[in-house]
Amino acid sequence: MALTTFYYSDRAPTTSADTIITNTSRAFGTTATLIKVDIGDTVTRVESQAFLNCFNLTNINISNSVNSIGNQAFSNCGIRNIVIPNNVTSIESFAFESCDNLTSVTIFNSAINLAIYAFESSSNLIRVNFLGNVPTNINADAFLNGSQNLKFYRKKNFVTGWTSTLNGKPVVLISDNVVKSGGSGKLTTKKRN
Repeated sequence: MALTTFYYSDRAPTTSADTIITNTSRAFGTTATLIKVDIGDTVTRVESQAFLNCFNLTNINISNSVNSIGNQAFSNCGIRNIVIPNNVTSIESFAFESCDNLTSVTIFNSAINLAIYAFESSSNLIRVNFLGNVPTNINADAFLNGSQNLKFYRKKNFVTGWTSTLNGKPVVLISDNVVKSGGSGKLTTKKRN
């Protein structure tokens, strides 16, 4: 049977459904059948090239324990959208490079370093939501060769450091009817009364 769902963790399995590996680089590179990854709450780093070229990998849940995403960790994956939780402070070079299905990224932490080419050639990425103040460090080429329609969105109550553009791309306010849900780190739309 082909592996389609994977639970990524450093600890012993808590259920028979958990699939466990050591937190190492190239752990699942080029695993064509992998479509979903849940990164467990004991993992602090997604290693370099861990899921490189997993073309069918469309669903990734990153726990709040993760603080860094390594070089090419998800490069060439089929991800459609990704939520970067609050504890992530570093997204390294080429981490999400050439993720052609990627259209939306949500970043919770203001103290984040987006390295050179972090989202390079993700040609359909049109929306990056920043849910805090302007990030500490975004390399000028973090989104190189991406969509011409890319826009950065920010919450109106976080104003420190924001201007009307970031790295030459427009910065706009997130609509008031987009609200943060519980601890999952996902955005939901909700009509306000």
